[in-house]
Amino acid sequence: MWELMRIGLEMQERMIEVHSKGLDMARGMMNAAETQADVGKAALDMGEALNQAAKVQNDMFDRWINFWGGRL
Repeated sequence: MWELMRIGLEMQERMIEVHSKGLDMARGMMNAAETQADVGKAALDMGEALNQAAKVQNDMFDRWINFWGGRL
């Protein structure tokens, strides 16, 4: 009978270890997803900054053309 209880306890310990490894893997997946989200947000921010820089450059070019157009 004691042998059966020992085997049962060993099985429970192994199940707990497997569950713990599953939780660690899930935590790692969540960290990877957060990293991907951060990279995506950084890429979006960079795209917005480039878009804003292009608008400023276009505005400056228009002002330059208008300045010289008025002088001719």
